[in-house]
Amino acid sequence: MNPWAITFGSLILLILAYIIYRYTGKCLLSHKLRDLRSQGYPVTFEELESRRKLPEGLPNAADFYFEAISCFQEPTEEEKQILPIIGNAERPEEGNAYPAEQIEATRLYLNKNQKCLDLLYQAAKIEKCCFKKDYINLVDSPPLTDIKHISYLLAMDGLVSLEQGNPDQ
Repeated sequence: MNPWAITFGSLILLILAYIIYRYTGKCLLSHKLRDLRSQGYPVTFEELESRRKLPEGLPNAADFYFEAISCFQEPTEEEKQILPIIGNAERPEEGNAYPAEQIEATRLYLNKNQKCLDLLYQAAKIEKCCFKKDYINLVDSPPLTDIKHISYLLAMDGLVSLEQGNPDQ
């Protein structure tokens, strides 16, 4: 038998096998998606987002978080030198209090970010929080660095409250 005929026949068989494989996979996937949809599960990004959407008129804590993030003021390089948590200041040894100048600098920095803190505490009182997702581009909303900054701000507020003897604040 001609070697070219064997090669050509093998190539045709491989192409047919691939076409059958792709068609079978597409049919199985389509069937599985239909089953999931019939059970009430979302199968597209649009369906998933519509399930996450809050009812009209219901307050959304995400709005307050976005506003708080926009109000956040980064510490200056000078502030970073003395601020704990968000800055470069050393933590005291376990069991020791933070130095008074660090607590005072932290209090002043928190005063500078008071509007941000107020919005964060308002957001915490709202039961529902729904951030819009970008499933296609996989962009965080809000960016994780912003969440980290406001988390540090809350931790600093807690630190000042503890150092001032107000652990319940």
